[in-house]
Amino acid sequence: LVGSWIVSTTIMAQAQRTAEHDQAVVRTIYEDQLAALRDAVALQAPALAEARARGATGDATITARLARLRGAMGFDFLGVTDDRGLVRRRLSPAGGTGDSVTALAVVRAALAGRVAAASAVLSAAELAREDPALVARAHIRLVPASGSPSPRDTALTAGLVQLAAAPIRDASGRVRGVLYGGRLLNHRPEMVDQVWNLLYRGERYRSEDVGTVTIFLGDVRIATTIRDRAGPRALGTRASAPVAEAVLHRGEPWHRRAFVVRDWYIAAYEPLRALDGTTVGMLAVGVL
Repeated sequence: LVGSWIVSTTIMAQAQRTAEHDQAVVRTIYEDQLAALRDAVALQAPALAEARARGATGDATITARLARLRGAMGFDFLGVTDDRGLVRRRLSPAGGTGDSVTALAVVRAALAGRVAAASAVLSAAELAREDPALVARAHIRLVPASGSPSPRDTALTAGLVQLAAAPIRDASGRVRGVLYGGRLLNHRPEMVDQVWNLLYRGERYRSEDVGTVTIFLGDVRIATTIRDRAGPRALGTRASAPVAEAVLHRGEPWHRRAFVVRDWYIAAYEPLRALDGTTVGMLAVGVL
């Protein structure tokens, strides 16, 4: 009995250390993606300033540069504002102009002269202003937990977005506008699949994936490697109540066992924070 307890405790402790290591990898990759978006807008802002200085002849140059930036970095939307935060140009032809985007913290930071990148939650209305096609991509049907009452809302319509913004300065150094852009993470499996392949390399046990990687908006899975019994990814399922209470409400990491969709995992959850420090979601990994 003593020997069995020692072996079991050692294995569980090792599994927990593995989950915490995997969580650090997920966090690093997520932050590296944000840094890449931040660097991209910072490098393009001076060129846009030159194009704007040329007046009407620079319009085509600005559009071409925005299109290349979207193709290179995977931005879902890009925009250019004036010095008051009013949008003067959007890459999406369906997006309008003239509205204010100063509600975005990264835009306010750029108007103050700083390059910024952070996670943020955009409502369906905010997504529609950038590109109406993003509204359908953000929509996720909510799945009630087994034995729990049906949720009041039947669908998630907001989007978790990686945002970046940089000031556009004139020759004297004065901020004349902002270049900003975002990448919608709802229904975007590329990052979680990348991390899953890196960490677990397709390892399975009794037809179940040994490891899982998930991005949450609030307590809702918006990108995950977990699949439900029917086969599709378990989007719209929710984190367990104890995890949500610890991570979302108290801002604490969760590094222990957790029930995930339909099985128990050695798990590691950490809060995703916006630029102002508020918790908007979670990054999670689990070992079966």
